[in-house]
Amino acid sequence: MVLDKVIGVEEASDLWGLSPGYLKNLCAEGKVLSKKIGKTWVIDKTQVHPALLPYIKNIQGGTFIKEINITKDSKMVQINYFDSFEEYINHNSQSKLDCNDYNNYFETGDKVNKILVEESVRLLRQFHFLESININIPYLDNEHIIKINRKELNDYLGYKVEDLEVQDRTWHTKFLEKHAYPKAQRDKFLSKFVTTKQIER
Repeated sequence: MVLDKVIGVEEASDLWGLSPGYLKNLCAEGKVLSKKIGKTWVIDKTQVHPALLPYIKNIQGGTFIKEINITKDSKMVQINYFDSFEEYINHNSQSKLDCNDYNNYFETGDKVNKILVEESVRLLRQFHFLESININIPYLDNEHIIKINRKELNDYLGYKVEDLEVQDRTWHTKFLEKHAYPKAQRDKFLSKFVTTKQIER
């Protein structure tokens, strides 16, 4: 680790919004790039936010995510889903899921569009340092792509998404119930931020 790029636990706690105790546990478990000097942990501040990757893996359809790319400064995330069940099973040969599980998941209740709308905005709400999210979901003959940045989103909504909270239900009342759940409003959001194009096989 380079000395001018390391910080202590308290500074990392402020930077990442994680408790000092939780960060010390992550250091001890080797889940963040760090080194113990005496009784003190020093942490590489240039690494990807330690909570970001585990969070992304648990979003809707996370089982079918092919790859996740995060820039070193943790400001941009690219999420790509598998383009078919065959591709998924080639990468996950021990999976107990079958083709019907895959198709039923994505065919159920406008699932692709719900993932694009809800999860892109959820990530920008949850991680205030993120500036943009790109999600690519190929399904059947179409590729569905959302490219959304924080400023565009906040301008569209008329408020800062990072101010919404689960605890006080503003995340539900101001976003989910107004933009994600009603089909007409979801379609309006999709027309603004999502591109759909035919896949050339």
